[in-house]
Amino acid sequence: VTAGPDLGYCVSDTCQMLPGANPAGGWFEGPGVNASGVFCPGLVGGEQDVTVSLTYYYQLEGTECIGTDEIQVTVYALPVPGIGGQDSLCVNVPTVMSNTSVDGDQYLWKFCDGGVSSQAFPTYIFADTGICDIQLIVTSAEGCRDSLTAEAYVSGPPVAEFEMDTTKGCPVLPVNFTNTSTGFRHVSYVWDFDGSTTTLEQPPTQFFDEGTMDTVYYISLMATNHCGMDVHLDEVTVLASPQPQFVADKYIGCTPLEVSFNNLSVGEPDSVFWDLGNGNTTSSWLPPDQTYLAPDSVNVEYTVRLYGFNQCGLDSTEADILVIEDIPLFFLKK
Repeated sequence: VTAGPDLGYCVSDTCQMLPGANPAGGWFEGPGVNASGVFCPGLVGGEQDVTVSLTYYYQLEGTECIGTDEIQVTVYALPVPGIGGQDSLCVNVPTVMSNTSVDGDQYLWKFCDGGVSSQAFPTYIFADTGICDIQLIVTSAEGCRDSLTAEAYVSGPPVAEFEMDTTKGCPVLPVNFTNTSTGFRHVSYVWDFDGSTTTLEQPPTQFFDEGTMDTVYYISLMATNHCGMDVHLDEVTVLASPQPQFVADKYIGCTPLEVSFNNLSVGEPDSVFWDLGNGNTTSSWLPPDQTYLAPDSVNVEYTVRLYGFNQCGLDSTEADILVIEDIPLFFLKK
């Protein structure tokens, strides 16, 4: 009596008749097999290789004599396919595919655009961005096969863009920014507002102060992901408010007091107005020299005011000129 040759099956194989039992007409006993000799690998196999002993019995017709024989049947576990790095793929960049399979001997990759490869770690170039289904078929040394289909995302470098609700105005100037960047997944942002920074995707309202003249703030947004980076630049102009300033060459002196003025105003005033305190006014940038008197032998204080005007408003400053009375001198004759 012979039960046939030792056999090997994959756990995924269907139930099938054991070959080679002789003479025919006997019966089998053992794990996963019925008396007729139909063996089902899935009943005994699993995640590890399993070997079982099956016994074939044959009774000689008309006698009580029973012959037996054993065979060893090994049920092989399937290989475990694995694909890594599905979120780190970049368009038009040669990418070595991440194969994390276990117990594989042969491989077949199938890509969404029709490309195939039989290498374990193929280098592949994805021509389009978006979702791409990748199938990996893995075959073990024993010929057992399993497959995995993974959804991958093919990214590209981001394109940094932003919009502002205003680009020019008077201080303090509030500006709202809207991030309109385009760019796939896993994008990080760095805003630079010419002095202050944030990594928020949508920054809060920014407030820009004035200088002594029209001030330009340079704004940048850098967008970065694993496929590259891009920078968008723009600018905000804050118009200066008038800041009138002046100096006099004398602030105190005897009558008649001749005074010259120098206009040191900043903030880019469009026009100025002088009230020179002695009844004279002018809208010239520099007024003519002024004479201040102390009549009636009384000290007199004059207030000089300078006004500055532009589209952001007006402001003024003032200073006092003190004129001292003319004190007569008396000489006593001895």
